[in-house]
Amino acid sequence: MSFNPVYGQGMSVAALAAVALRDCLRRGVTDLPRRYFRETAKAIGVAWQTGATSDLAFAEVEGRRTPLMRVTNRLADLVLTACESDVVVGTRFFRVTGLLDPPTRLLDPSFLFRVATVNLRRRQRHSRPGQAAVASPVERDSPLP
Repeated sequence: MSFNPVYGQGMSVAALAAVALRDCLRRGVTDLPRRYFRETAKAIGVAWQTGATSDLAFAEVEGRRTPLMRVTNRLADLVLTACESDVVVGTRFFRVTGLLDPPTRLLDPSFLFRVATVNLRRRQRHSRPGQAAVASPVERDSPLP
């Protein structure tokens, strides 16, 4: 098994596996392989699922696409768009993709509201005739509710 290097999770998974090994060794060597593989499966599973779901967003990638994957990929598109102009969204997204926080952090209602607000403001800015595509420094740095 190998990870898609585009997502940059290989080193994070290796580090999490090293921490899991350290923790397992601190509890002794009895049944070490089973305990170690069970513990590392958590980090590997999150990274693997994230990468596989993201890869399946591309039509040229073969594989079964479930309705949940389609919704997940649409949400990821909205989050990525919001990351372009919102440091809070960007920070949370990169903490999740860097395996520091669980993917469920992207489903927090206040976070989803922020993503929706950023995307709505972006759409409104781009739909105004004669309006520049880049927000002014004041508008870009203003906090969201």
